[in-house]
Amino acid sequence: MKTDTQLDESIRRFQEVFWDKRSAGRPPAGVINPDVFLPIKYLRAPPTCAELRPADWDATGVMTDYEFAFARPAVSCDDLVPFSAAWRAIPWLEACCGCPVRYASGSLAPGHFLASLTDLDALPAAADAAWLACLRRETERLAATAPADCWISPSILRGPSDALAAMRGQANFFCDLYDGIETIDRAAGRINELLVALLDMHFSLVRPKRGGFGHIYGYWSPGPTIVIQEDVLGQCGPAVYR
Repeated sequence: MKTDTQLDESIRRFQEVFWDKRSAGRPPAGVINPDVFLPIKYLRAPPTCAELRPADWDATGVMTDYEFAFARPAVSCDDLVPFSAAWRAIPWLEACCGCPVRYASGSLAPGHFLASLTDLDALPAAADAAWLACLRRETERLAATAPADCWISPSILRGPSDALAAMRGQANFFCDLYDGIETIDRAAGRINELLVALLDMHFSLVRPKRGGFGHIYGYWSPGPTIVIQEDVLGQCGPAVYR
């Protein structure tokens, strides 16, 4: 566990050097086990079913980020902000949009379920309220049990394009951009509203600690923070990305 003095010094570096962009000694530096980017390794035992459902979710079968990376770190004099988040192996946004959460050896992945582009207009953004409720319960649990030096971060949520590609399958999604980009645009707007609602929910449950918030990238922020992702759009042209 990091001491109060260590945390205060790291927070000062993040504020002055990162956020305020002032030259104030060295920048924040972090050292971490790279397996933290493979949260499937947090499993204490593999799931017994090929599809994970909210009712099957048992948090005791998975280590938290803090348990895995920060409870007994090899290096503790760095500036990395200890964190925990709802298990990042679950594709939370895609699951809330209605995608089945499938398990295979070594990974969890969303399955596509919409056969046609026109199905998008008929589908509400939050198609699976059970996964949304599951994310809320897990966030509440983590916030209530967080160690003194641990910040509760939003989980990986990705972005509307990633959710749409999961719902339709990537090959179909790329065709949809040409066949019906107006439909994609409307659906992306609704999913973006869901994404913002998930973030609002998170920050309504997680209060500031030491004057700010933590993130799964290991940084401290003076206000609510998120890193925007649109991974699938990296394979699209700049105009579509914009």
